[in-house]
Amino acid sequence: MIKKKRRTGADFEPANHRTYPKSQVLDLPQAELLFPSALPAKHYLLVSGGRAPAPDWLRQAARQRESWALDRGLDALRHAGLAPDRLIGDGDSANRAAWDAALASGVPSDTYVRAKDYTDTQIALQEIARHKSHIPSKGSGTLASWDAGTEDSGTVLLSGAFGGRFDHAMSTVFSASRTAFPCVLADEREILFFVKSGGIVAMRCKEAHAPKAVSLLPLTREVRGVKTCGLHWELQGETLTQDFLNATSNEPAVGLTDFSVSAEAGILAVFVCFSE
Repeated sequence: MIKKKRRTGADFEPANHRTYPKSQVLDLPQAELLFPSALPAKHYLLVSGGRAPAPDWLRQAARQRESWALDRGLDALRHAGLAPDRLIGDGDSANRAAWDAALASGVPSDTYVRAKDYTDTQIALQEIARHKSHIPSKGSGTLASWDAGTEDSGTVLLSGAFGGRFDHAMSTVFSASRTAFPCVLADEREILFFVKSGGIVAMRCKEAHAPKAVSLLPLTREVRGVKTCGLHWELQGETLTQDFLNATSNEPAVGLTDFSVSAEAGILAVFVCFSE
């Protein structure tokens, strides 16, 4: 971890202590993410096939969001007593009887054969990016090109993205980081959000939820002008590179659970661990 000036609660006065309009707050069961401008009004919860989030966490996260089951994510939603608003994928890893029952009940779906070019998560992100209610299946799952969408395409919370296959997780992280609209990965154990060129995001943790670790991971070759406020070891305009990841396992300053991160150029992933 880069060892910079240590801070204590006495000298911490970040922007996230002010009151934010509801439109700028992404509410999660254990924390709030605070953005400098209004988020897209349409909120989606995408549940993928990695480690299933805890049922109670998932029920809270689903409130005021349209829930999409990405293949095996259907099993996590059903375990939490939730019904999907849409099915995405090939159905190869979900409970087959449950998948077929959802289709038979009329749940809208975008179904593809297993041998396709895009992952189920990428297909879901593309549907949101393209403002369409349905992406026609042509068997292969081939789409013309990657579409980042627009800033107002939607606000996406993606769960079930951690704890599964590394290749799937890496694909998901990089794909989510390249959307023009906000996309946050989260479950009860971990949260990952993105800070992009000229941006700042603050996290305000809820009562009894304190992060164990905060890591800053560059998703472009370099991320310049990285600043933090509220962390034990502060960054004050450093450049982080993919050649040597040296901003892992930071933590909130003593007596604090809130912090903010900004970057002048590049794409930075902010990973927050609540429990292992």
